[in-house]
Parts: sequence; C-alpha cells; structure tokens
Amino acid sequence: MTILLVDDDEDDQDIFREAVSVVNPDCEVRLAMDGEHGLNNLQQQSQLPDYIFLDVNMPKMDGKQFLQEVKSHPLYSSVPVIIYSTSNHASEMGTYFKMGASNFITKPSEFNLLVTYLRSILR
Repeated sequence: MTILLVDDDEDDQDIFREAVSVVNPDCEVRLAMDGEHGLNNLQQQSQLPDYIFLDVNMPKMDGKQFLQEVKSHPLYSSVPVIIYSTSNHASEMGTYFKMGASNFITKPSEFNLLVTYLRSILR
C-alpha cells in the first residue's frame, strides 16, 4: 500500500508517518510539501498511491486547488482523497465532499486517535 501525504507541516508529516507505521509497517508514505509538489509526485511515479491524504492550508497550491486538479484528471480521479486538516467546519467538509473527497479527518491532538482513524480508513 502507498499513501501520498500532501502537507506542508514537517511535524505533522513525521507524526502521520509514525502512525501509519503502527497501522501498516509495510505501507510506503510519500511526502509532498504543497499541492504543486503533490501533482509532480503523481506525474513522476509509475504507480498511483492507494490514498492521498491532503492538508487544506498550504503555500503555492492549497488543498482545494489540488483536489480540483486531481479529480478533474482522468488518471488520478479514482484515487481516494482524504482531507486531513486542523479545520472541522461543517461547511468546509461539505465543500470538499462535493469536490470529490472521500473522507474528512480533523487532525487529532492525540497520536492514538490518529492511529484509530487510520486503522478505520486503511483496512
């Protein structure tokens, strides 16, 4: 299994990778610092990720722009995109679901809660 994490916060990247390794030690986590790097990663890899976890607030290309690009591209549109954000506003969640997001996770403050969320998604 392969995951692309698009998130500009290095601490969040480290915590996410550690939580994934608890859930599935064989899972590869590829990292992108913003939407532009995320799209480049998709274009340069011979195999698409099984999941994309996407932060919302990032420089250069934010989460909405990235999601729109991914869901409008025939090669990438089938990859599930899970919004992974500090925001939990219901209106934002609805917008992302309408744009094609598969799920919405508010970044938890506890590591074990992140592990629980990931277990439920990565089954």
